[in-house]
Amino acid sequence: INCGATLALDNERKLFVCEHCGVSYDYALFIGEPMTKANTNLRNREFDLADKRFAKILESAPSDFEAHRGRILCACKWKGFTEAKLDHGFSDVDWEALDKAINEAIDHSVTQNKLYFTELKNLLETARSYGEVCNKLKDDSLPAQERKEYSDSKESLIQKYNEIYHRFADRDREFREGISYS
Repeated sequence: INCGATLALDNERKLFVCEHCGVSYDYALFIGEPMTKANTNLRNREFDLADKRFAKILESAPSDFEAHRGRILCACKWKGFTEAKLDHGFSDVDWEALDKAINEAIDHSVTQNKLYFTELKNLLETARSYGEVCNKLKDDSLPAQERKEYSDSKESLIQKYNEIYHRFADRDREFREGISYS
């Protein structure tokens, strides 16, 4: 994919290796149904491997809804969006990978899928703001007035998050029930 040369199978190392530039790919990426394997890795919490499989799918199908959704889940270290809980669901999120994955999903999605990923981005940005406010509130030296402002902000963000989450959860449920977004 990088240079267009032929990939040669290296059975000993279980890799395909580019004969020109030397880039190698695990041949498991090429065997079997890629989306099925990626989703199995996701369910098994093998996030790095699932992410590689989803990325590989996106190389040939850049607007694939399920692959973009999968990469976002991998960045969050979640099997599904039901794990998106403010109190503990965001502790393992790779925010840099998440920003990249969600922006790519919005940029490459077909029009009808942009709303799904835009709502998701809004939800995740609200969660990130909530986390930042919670971190500020941990500072014992925070003046009383600032503590009250952060506390009020925290309550406001909880309400905002819950409203966005319920809208998004309905849309995500439609996806899980088989309504196509591809």
